[in-house]
Amino acid sequence: MTKTIGLLLPRSSEYPSMGFDILSGLTSGLALHSDKTFRYVTDNIGFGETATHNYACAEKMILQEEACVIICYSHFLNAEPLYTLAS
Repeated sequence: MTKTIGLLLPRSSEYPSMGFDILSGLTSGLALHSDKTFRYVTDNIGFGETATHNYACAEKMILQEEACVIICYSHFLNAEPLYTLAS
């Protein structure tokens, strides 16, 4: 059974390929250390500064895409509301 991993990817004006590099690093690392297959769903969270937007994107990934893991690259205060989705 394929597991789904959701990634909330940031945008950066100084490092435009940051989101792609995070996805590439994750896929490469999991390919090296796991024999399981994964499906990746991504969403752009802009600069990650809006906690309600981050929450809505993560909730959509869980409910519609059946993601079992959500990875969010943002400030901890903007990611903190996501903790309620994990319980």
